[in-house]
Amino acid sequence: MQYFLLSSQLGTIIVIAVFYTHTISWIYLGIALALFGLLVLLNRTNVTSLIPYLIGGVELWYCMLHSGVHATISGVMLAFAIPFRNGDEQSPSFVLQHSLHKPVALVILPLFALVNTAIIINTNSYSHFMQPHIVGIIAGHVGRAISVNPVAVVRLEWVHGALRAILSD
Repeated sequence: MQYFLLSSQLGTIIVIAVFYTHTISWIYLGIALALFGLLVLLNRTNVTSLIPYLIGGVELWYCMLHSGVHATISGVMLAFAIPFRNGDEQSPSFVLQHSLHKPVALVILPLFALVNTAIIINTNSYSHFMQPHIVGIIAGHVGRAISVNPVAVVRLEWVHGALRAILSD
């Protein structure tokens, strides 16, 4: 199932990268592919520091953006290049994933969702944010972000214990 979902997501990204491309700058695309090759070479030579991958990833994104191919593909390429090895907690990919989890979940995704709603925010918008229903919505989301983790852990422990009791009988 995981392979199906991964291939589906990769297929979507490839469709976006190919069909939303109007013109291609072959020079930038060539540089981007060369950078990807360099990142894969770093992986194969057991370079485990994240710094060269992050610098190369920014350069890869810049070149992919200017090549005309949708820049989201550069993130996928970078993810394939960063070493994961056997998935232990010291692998660069694991460290990067876990260091980015909270900023992405709590800042980047909500900001992305807000920007894509086409809500116009101007200087007069501040007074709208102080209306009681808006303050309630914001407080609810902030409260949920703060309290959902402990509640989820308790629920998972309860379900795990109940399943263990059922299966042991």
